[in-house]
Amino acid sequence: MASNLRDLDPEVYVLNRLFTFPTDNGPQLAVAVTARNSDRIISFYSLLVKSAVVQLWTIMVVIGVYFSLRQPNRSHNSVVASAGVLNAKRPLDVTELSIEYLWKLKRKTPGSLFLWLSISTMALVVSSGVPILVGPYIVAGHGAPVNPIKLYVPDNSDTSTEGVLKVNSLEIPAALRAVGGVQSANISDSQHQVRIDDPEYLEDLGDGESISRYHYSYNVTAKDFGLQHYHGLELQVQGSCVTEYNWWFSKTPDEEVPVEEEAPVDTYHLWNDETRDVEISIYDAPMPIARFIVKEIPREENHQLNTSFAILVSSSSRKSFTRGDDPFYLTDIEPLEGDKFLRVLPGRPVLSCWQSDSWVYKDQRFPVSNLNRPGGALADIPEPLNLVLTRFLSRPKIESLGIQLGASALLSATTGGIGEYFDASRASVHSDLSRLVLASYIATKNTLSETAFVANGSSASAADVPNLIPLDQLDQIADFVLYSGNVRALSVSALASIPLAWAAMFLIAWIITSRSWFPWYYVQGLQATLLYSFLDEKFAHQEASRNKDPEKSGTSTVEQEIPPNNQHSWKRDTTIAWFKGDANARACIVPRIDGKKSIVLETHEVNTESHAVATGGRTTDVSSPSKEHGSFLDILPG
Repeated sequence: MASNLRDLDPEVYVLNRLFTFPTDNGPQLAVAVTARNSDRIISFYSLLVKSAVVQLWTIMVVIGVYFSLRQPNRSHNSVVASAGVLNAKRPLDVTELSIEYLWKLKRKTPGSLFLWLSISTMALVVSSGVPILVGPYIVAGHGAPVNPIKLYVPDNSDTSTEGVLKVNSLEIPAALRAVGGVQSANISDSQHQVRIDDPEYLEDLGDGESISRYHYSYNVTAKDFGLQHYHGLELQVQGSCVTEYNWWFSKTPDEEVPVEEEAPVDTYHLWNDETRDVEISIYDAPMPIARFIVKEIPREENHQLNTSFAILVSSSSRKSFTRGDDPFYLTDIEPLEGDKFLRVLPGRPVLSCWQSDSWVYKDQRFPVSNLNRPGGALADIPEPLNLVLTRFLSRPKIESLGIQLGASALLSATTGGIGEYFDASRASVHSDLSRLVLASYIATKNTLSETAFVANGSSASAADVPNLIPLDQLDQIADFVLYSGNVRALSVSALASIPLAWAAMFLIAWIITSRSWFPWYYVQGLQATLLYSFLDEKFAHQEASRNKDPEKSGTSTVEQEIPPNNQHSWKRDTTIAWFKGDANARACIVPRIDGKKSIVLETHEVNTESHAVATGGRTTDVSSPSKEHGSFLDILPG
């Protein structure tokens, strides 16, 4: 969507203010910032999310190790794997460690190792992908609330020729922007809102003449209008056009047409009303041009009736270097004598159309001119806003837009034209109508937003035409947003939830890893740095004792008795080892989740036959200790 939005003048919108941004799922509380500041905020929040994921991983590791050690039938390898995971820290390291253990242990691999491999792999994906989603999560859309001071609605109450021309000169730029938007619009995004059926052929009249019907419809939602409120409000437009030959009354007799001009004039009686004569000829314009005429009909107070209008394509006698077969651009089969070009035949048909516009909100239907009728679901809509919508939507948009576009209304006149020649083979009234319908849809969506650009986007002086809305009531029609590529609407809920989630993850991780009163804190006894620190400190103390008393060299005594029962009153840094023979070994108490005490035994070239270690207040013999450096020995309960 942002790629199709143009950058707006910063003066027409308001930044750094809370407002309601319309979305498909309803309005969201948001704040508008510039695109540059939005990028900075998103970068900062991405760091917060990444940090929160790290804290969440820490929590998951502690929980996983805790429950792994609580298993009554856990294996030796399972404990080793849990200790390795706790010390690996990062998901990538855990993944590598798990793969390494799987390769070495093979059939003896504990089931928990496969679980750790799956969790760490998932954590890798999440840690890499979640920061990418921060932008879409924070950015509700590309828009900002309009600046009420910039709103201007030309008053069209002056029906004189001068007054009409002044108003049209102010509104033509908006029409050109709408038809220009057809070329850049993503048609696939509008397919569910705009429908233009293929021609329905009703009758073949022969000689290339045929009667066809063209159906179209489009819906414009409150979000499309940019309305901050009234989610669910929708303008529904339906229309149909049919080829009409019976309105053609006559053409100027050939003998009355000067030979040098060869331009007959076609006369039509619109709606078979002799008082509504319209003449069509090449004098209208060198290229094909269209006229849009509305048949005024009464409207009931609370019901929207169909509005009838006619589209007359003035293409008669236009020159083409190709043959046209569309009824509205049907040419001679062969060039006239002495000509090198083909001419469009006189007596071309007219498009007789009708259109119905109505508002729909909460299963209620409202006429365009009476949106805030008393007792209705939209009775609270400010009268100035209702006045603006009625001002621009009370007539078929395709008719008013066609008048403002003038010679640019027909796509056939702008495709393949060279000078006074056009390409009749590529001309089609269906393509003309399709572009007009799409342009009408875009112009309808821009109904409110264009009020911020009328005075600035026109060469005419806005001071000559009064504002339809008094200055003190402009804020009552400013309840909409302007969509722009250089602003971002950031969701307030997202801006608040991400720091809260980060703080929660950080607090939980800090409690379970740093607070000794937390029950799961015992898991931290498997931290490698903690174990090696205790061992090195005790080993240095023992070495100092041996140097003082050479007779005690090779023997270490228990320096602190481990209290019986499971009161956990012993010191966490107690290092204890007692053994016979010539051995170089150190052991450190490691707390266990189940309340028992375990000893981490570090041995180097153990040549002794037996060892004894203290646990639960008494001595337990452990024969044939492991020769691997840093083995984990589970001690029997005392």
